[in-house]
Amino acid sequence: MRNEDNKGRKGKWQPFDGLEGYKNSIRSVVTEREKIPKPVLLPDELEILNEKLKAAISQNAEVTVSYYQGGSIRAVFGKITKVEAVNKEITVGSEKIKIAMITKISDESL
Repeated sequence: MRNEDNKGRKGKWQPFDGLEGYKNSIRSVVTEREKIPKPVLLPDELEILNEKLKAAISQNAEVTVSYYQGGSIRAVFGKITKVEAVNKEITVGSEKIKIAMITKISDESL
């Protein structure tokens, strides 16, 4: 008999979202606070980045490309398979990255 009483009460003590959409709004505020501004590279840093990009392409080396997207720094590892001068972007694996968004290119051999 007691088991039957518990079945009827099961939904009564379940947690619920008392204020509809509150959790989503809190999540979006936290996401916005975690965003960082796009890093500004100095001219000498841009020159070093350009040289590393040229070396990675000529040597067909695997590199880690760090880039800015949507308020955070992301990284992708692989070979630079395509350079599109018209669109000013590179392709690393299946990722297309705008050259202006690249913050760092790293590889032990470069």
